[in-house]
Amino acid sequence: MSFSYPSGWKPQYAGRPMGLRPDLIVALSTQRLRAPCRWIDAHSVTCGTPLMLNTLPRGGVFVVWTRNWSLGGPVPLPSGSGSKTRIGGKPATVALKRGVRVAEPCSSLGETESITANVAEGFEMDACARGVNFTRFEGQVRATLESVSFRN
Repeated sequence: MSFSYPSGWKPQYAGRPMGLRPDLIVALSTQRLRAPCRWIDAHSVTCGTPLMLNTLPRGGVFVVWTRNWSLGGPVPLPSGSGSKTRIGGKPATVALKRGVRVAEPCSSLGETESITANVAEGFEMDACARGVNFTRFEGQVRATLESVSFRN
C-alpha cells in the first residue's frame, strides 16, 4: 500500500505489529507520537492506537491506517454509515464525524473532528483533527485517499 500526504503529517511507527488486532500499517501526525504498546507487567503488554497520543492540541492532526483480520482472512467492508466510493480501486465508504459522534481513536483526543474510511479487505483509515479549518482538512484527507494504491 502506498499513498501521498501533506508534508506536515510525519509518518511514525510504520508497519509495527501491535500484537492485537487491528494491525497498524502507519500512523501520521503533526505531533510526536508514543509507541503503540505499553508493558503492564513483566508478562503482559497492551497495545492500541489510543496509547499513541493523550490529547490533540489545537491545529493538530492524527491519522492512522490499520488492517483488521479475522480467522478467515480480512474483515469484510462494514455496512452502514458513510458515502460509498472506491479507494485504490477497492469498494469503500467514507464518513465525516464531528463532536460527540466521533469514535476511537479520535474520541479520546479531546474535542475533535474525524474522517473514517473503511476499505474492502479490512483496511481502515481514521483521520482526527482539532481546531483546524475542517474544509481544508477534509480536502487534504480526500487527496490522500485519492492517492492510495494497493499492491497485489
